[in-house]
Amino acid sequence: MKHKISVTILILLLFFVAQAFGIFTFAYDAKVFVSEGNVVIAHPDTAIGQRPVQTNFSLVIWLAVGVTIGTILALLIAKFKQTKIWIVWYTLAIFICIATTLGVFIKNRFVLFGIAAILAGFKLWKKGGFLANVIEIFIYSAIAIIVSPLLNVTWAIILLLAISVYDFIAVRLSKHMITLAEFQKGTKLFAGIQIGYKTKDLEDMQNQDRKETKTKEELGKSTKDKKINEQESKTAILGGGDIAFPLILNATYFHYVLSITAIKSVSVLICLILVLFQTLALFFLFWISKKGRYYPAMPYLTFGSVVGILVSLMFI
Repeated sequence: MKHKISVTILILLLFFVAQAFGIFTFAYDAKVFVSEGNVVIAHPDTAIGQRPVQTNFSLVIWLAVGVTIGTILALLIAKFKQTKIWIVWYTLAIFICIATTLGVFIKNRFVLFGIAAILAGFKLWKKGGFLANVIEIFIYSAIAIIVSPLLNVTWAIILLLAISVYDFIAVRLSKHMITLAEFQKGTKLFAGIQIGYKTKDLEDMQNQDRKETKTKEELGKSTKDKKINEQESKTAILGGGDIAFPLILNATYFHYVLSITAIKSVSVLICLILVLFQTLALFFLFWISKKGRYYPAMPYLTFGSVVGILVSLMFI
């Protein structure tokens, strides 16, 4: 296993909660009407304005172009080490996403943007801390709120398949995703979940060092101290795209299930079956992964998504 079990469980928990909260937020945002036996689902404009006009094929192309442009800009920022530009871009993006999510629940614009600014500032200040990871949950719901009403399930799956191919190329072949991940980790402003922890070997050495009875003045700086200084804490990460793209499918699938059941609570529970299989697929990836290596998560998450949909269809 790539990371210690406690860290792996924490990442899986944050992933599951992000998906569940995103589905709940999307469900809360949806307005359901039954007219002449037909279920009509509507979504109001977001807190930041209207959604794009593209749907299905054109939207997938639009997203592909956006991901390409964003990746190129991010690579340029990383290449020339323009940390300040990254901080501004990162902060603005999370502010917009948090405001979009909170806009589903808070209609007062002054209160809405005030809270969004506070949360964005706190995330920027705390950086890779636990609460900063919790704030991440609000970010991905926004993406689902904006994109999912514009897709059907078929095109959402096609989007995941395309992203899976891209993820494999970006991590295993071109490796530019690794470059971006290392740059973001260096700035401590990672677009995704980031959990720092100490390796067991390092913890054991530090605990043993505390039991030493002789002082450094008597022995000089020990070899053990030097080894501790040379070692660094490990960092477990899960990219934002690995959370956002499955959530787009989950929200789109919720929309489909709701069109059949017309009951939000039932539709949410059925979609949680899909989330469960995605989480299991992610756990399998962490289980087989080796330390010190990067792995593309989207192929596993896409496989888990397809299996989850097939299983959940039995409950509709």
